[in-house]
Amino acid sequence: MIAHHEEQLAAFADALNQLHIACGAPPHSTISKNARSANRCPLPASSLSEVFAGKRLPKLEFLIELIRHLRPGDRQLLDEWRGRWSAAKQAERRALPARKRQKASAATPSAPPVPVTALAPSSSEEPDERLASAEQRAEAAEERAETAERRAAAAELRAAQAEDAARRAAQQSENGRGTGRRQAVDAAYSLACVYETQGRLDEAEMMYHRALDSGHPDAAYSLGSLYEQRGRLDEAEMMYHRALESGS
Repeated sequence: MIAHHEEQLAAFADALNQLHIACGAPPHSTISKNARSANRCPLPASSLSEVFAGKRLPKLEFLIELIRHLRPGDRQLLDEWRGRWSAAKQAERRALPARKRQKASAATPSAPPVPVTALAPSSSEEPDERLASAEQRAEAAEERAETAERRAAAAELRAAQAEDAARRAAQQSENGRGTGRRQAVDAAYSLACVYETQGRLDEAEMMYHRALDSGHPDAAYSLGSLYEQRGRLDEAEMMYHRALESGS
């Protein structure tokens, strides 16, 4: 149950990052500022960073407001993301009892060994039924493994697409095309978010640094959060101070 919830949360964040990139990858601080101007549900930049990094599932009202800012007036997209949120929320709730059981089992002393006779199958259970049940469990395990492989392949493809978009934007910047430099900075930051969601933390750190060096307003906070996640607290503190000074 817990693994399924984590998969759902990662898939949710990955899809949200792809939507963010498709909508031009506006900086988190810009989204937050626009939300304050609309005077509806607030969208703090720090909360946006956590949601895009897959650290937590947002509240539904938070998600709806975010979608409205990314794609105004798209009711079909709103309905689609309500469905995504419901699926992720159900997985989160199913995982909660499993966590409680884990905590309880960790705090409970080990029980004495169960006699072998107590483990013997019931005489009412026929051998053919036991075999069929074992085959069903094996098939279910294979299906889960195939699903995980498909998700991993899709995530790799989306990351490759995002990386390609970042490279194209960087090339446009070098060629002096219009807003190419701004696109390159935003693409580098979005790609860092994708990498962090996928657990590719070294690559995420590298892209956050690239975005930071290019002046992205949210990069300092996100890099501080990544350092904190990796236990590098001194560097995290330094980045948080930098984010505070820049007002991101």
